[in-house]
Amino acid sequence: MKHSKGLRKSRGWNIRCLREEENDVAIMNALDQLKLHLERLKRVQQESNDFILAISDAPCGNFTHSSKVEEQEEQPQCSNSNSATTRILFQTKCIICFNDPAIDPVGCLQCKQLIGCRRCLLQWRYCTDADSVLSRMDPTADMAGDNRRRCPLCRAEWPGDPEVVDWSDFAVAPGARTS
Repeated sequence: MKHSKGLRKSRGWNIRCLREEENDVAIMNALDQLKLHLERLKRVQQESNDFILAISDAPCGNFTHSSKVEEQEEQPQCSNSNSATTRILFQTKCIICFNDPAIDPVGCLQCKQLIGCRRCLLQWRYCTDADSVLSRMDPTADMAGDNRRRCPLCRAEWPGDPEVVDWSDFAVAPGARTS
């Protein structure tokens, strides 16, 4: 009888060793997963830093020069271009569909920023409240209609049609500074 108890103990020990090995494998798998997530986080952080740098060069109300644009304008091939044209090359992504470059791009007359594709803006602007996700979640909510009567970037009110202009027209707009 004593011999059988010893056998059980050894079997229990073997089982315990197997479980420890399984735990080690599980821990190694978890560490691999964490490494993958860390790499993804680093990529997202780099992309966000790149985005912040890109929007710091985005056109603003008075088309002031940024240091990157000034550096490029000092080069001979860019010496005769104006800052708005140079900025158009940097900012081309639609904020609605994220196409890069935007198709038939338009910008807000108030904030002079690129909104994106004309079709996307018009589809967003004239979408009925019944079509909106917000109204499907809460039929009593009426925020979508008021939201769509404003610029999605600067929130300037658009009482009628969206107050936008072709993005290429900002390069030759009367208020734009040229160098």
